[in-house]
Amino acid sequence: MSKDLIIYQNAELVYANEQGEPMTDSLLVARDFEKPHKNVLKSVKKLECSAEFSRLNFKPSYYVDERGKQQPLVLMTRDGFTFLAMGFTGAKAAAFKERYIAAFNAMAAHIQRQAAIDWNNPASLRAFVAQSVLKTADLLEANAALLPKAAALDRVSASEGSLCISDAAKTLNAKPLKRLFQWLRENGWIFKRGNSWRAAQSKMDAGLMEHAYNLVTLPDGREITTTQARVTSKGLAFLAEIFA
Repeated sequence: MSKDLIIYQNAELVYANEQGEPMTDSLLVARDFEKPHKNVLKSVKKLECSAEFSRLNFKPSYYVDERGKQQPLVLMTRDGFTFLAMGFTGAKAAAFKERYIAAFNAMAAHIQRQAAIDWNNPASLRAFVAQSVLKTADLLEANAALLPKAAALDRVSASEGSLCISDAAKTLNAKPLKRLFQWLRENGWIFKRGNSWRAAQSKMDAGLMEHAYNLVTLPDGREITTTQARVTSKGLAFLAEIFA
C-alpha cells in the first residue's frame, strides 16, 4: 500500500481515518503497552499472516517527530490490532487489550451515528451534542474507575521475585496490613501452623504462593529451619485485581 506522511497528533487509543474507518497505529500501541516503538514495528513485520490480510489491515506510514524528522509508523485496523495483540501477554497487556477493543467499538459506533446525522436539521444537531456530552461524562467516569487498577498493576510490575505477605500488602497498598492476611486466610491461600503462616498446597501448585526456607541459629547454638509463606509475582498480579 502507499505510504502517507502524517503529522502525529493523536492522543486517543483509536481514531477515524480520512475514509471514516476506526484505526490505531504502532506508536499508540507502543505507548500504551509500554514497549519500544521499534519493537512493535518488528512484531508487525514478523506476523505470520497472509499477504492479503497484511495489505488490508496494516498500512506503512510516517509521522513527524519533535525534531521535525520523518519516522516510520504502521497504521492498523481493528483486525490488524487484534492479530498483533495476540502476542502480548501479562496482566497489564490484558487490561490494555480490553481498553483498545472498547475504544474500537466506541469509535465504530460514533462513526455510524455521525453518518446518520442530518447536519441541516437543528433537532438532530442538538441531539448529537447532548449524546456527546453524556459520552464524555461516561468516559471520564470509566477512566477514573480504571486508575486504581492501573496503579496497582504498575506497583506489581515494578516488583521482582516473591514477597512476604507484609511486603505484598505494601506493594498492593492493602491497608491495614491485617486486611490482606484476613483475605488470604478466608480464601484458602494460607493457614497457620504453630506460630507461622504456611501457603496452601493448591495455591503453590497454581504458582500463586511459595515457601522460603531459612536456617536460623538459636542462642543455645542449635539450628532450626523456618518456613515463610510468600506471594509470587503471579499471585501479586491476581491480588492486584482484587485490591485495586
